[in-house]
Amino acid sequence: MKETSIGTNLYTVSDVDSSVLIALCDSSGWAMQAVQSSGLVPSVSAGIFGNGCVIVVQETGASFVNTAADGLAPSWSAQGTVTAKVSLTSAQILALNTTPVTLVAAPGAGWIIQPVSVIGKIAFATAAYATNTTLNVGIAGASDALLTNTSLLPVTAGTVYQPFFGIAQASVTGNDNEFVANAALTVSAATGNPTAGAGTMSLYVTYKLIQL
Repeated sequence: MKETSIGTNLYTVSDVDSSVLIALCDSSGWAMQAVQSSGLVPSVSAGIFGNGCVIVVQETGASFVNTAADGLAPSWSAQGTVTAKVSLTSAQILALNTTPVTLVAAPGAGWIIQPVSVIGKIAFATAAYATNTTLNVGIAGASDALLTNTSLLPVTAGTVYQPFFGIAQASVTGNDNEFVANAALTVSAATGNPTAGAGTMSLYVTYKLIQL
């Protein structure tokens, strides 16, 4: 950990994974406002933050507040939601069972991704997708999908927007584990790879990050 003063109560902090934190400190020297350049969640773990410090991760725009006491190892609580757009080519769609596509990368040890909503956009081209057209969004390694859509891929004309829907309670049994720490959120095709289609798809994913 290296701290470098760049102004009155303003510092850059280089952490172990080389992202850079810029922190504005209070009169006691605790960081109360901070910006981290990359990653999904705050990665600086040293006790330099004050209680109530807000840190923004530039890569996603996500913000977090420190709930730990001044100077202790921080405990971050995500504020609000983040929305990401992920675009899929026809080749990716045709291989969605074999090769699921990551919508949100694994956030780091001790964190889980909670999807809030997914909106899908399909742009029809030449032919509709057929066979194995159920799309599932879920956490990699979990027992079941969290959200699903069965009508987006078979669209036969134009550009169509549709939501993904939550899975039924009946699909979840007592021992199912629907969330996995430090695991990506992915989209996949159920049963097998789709066939025939040529269109492209974009998914607008709104999610929260939760520290366990």
